[in-house]
Amino acid sequence: MNLRYSLRPETYRPAKNFYLRGNPYMLDDAVRELEFDCAKSDTVSAILAVCPDEDVMLCLSDGAAFTPSGQIPRIRLEAPKNAEMSFVLYHVSDDRVLYGDALDTAPRCEIKANETVAVYIEIKTSPDTPVGRHTAPIGIYLSKMFEDESLFDTVNIHYNVHRFTMPEKKDFKFHLDIWQHNCAIARAHGVDP
Repeated sequence: MNLRYSLRPETYRPAKNFYLRGNPYMLDDAVRELEFDCAKSDTVSAILAVCPDEDVMLCLSDGAAFTPSGQIPRIRLEAPKNAEMSFVLYHVSDDRVLYGDALDTAPRCEIKANETVAVYIEIKTSPDTPVGRHTAPIGIYLSKMFEDESLFDTVNIHYNVHRFTMPEKKDFKFHLDIWQHNCAIARAHGVDP
């Protein structure tokens, strides 16, 4: 299997155009490491784009993964305990472009050959996370049906924790979620904005 993949900062908004068959994630210049700054009780986020050259099952957990498609290869992503992973779902915007607007917490999904899927990765720090540089390795494992899996590669998200501590969410003065837009959420649920 030929597997293309790349890390992108969370500010990169995944998009797929109806008319252009390009490479929306720029996987040709694959990024294997990213660096962020954060406070204690904070989060850092990134997107891992994955594009296999054959049909696969992409798993975000180590549970059993069976598919009606038969015996297709499996890719499993493994993150540290302080990280959460979700699939990015696409919705059509007013300009007829598919934008990544919602997160799906399903533990696995099937990917067709040469289809790019984005995985949103959020790493949390606690109030007692030591100040300094930390690394969250994301393991990429490959396997076929009942064979043992093997580590294919690791991408690293580095984050520098500073001495400041973010307040608890209940104490925030406001909440700004730039990731999702009201119109996109309404479209996803089939209601008027």
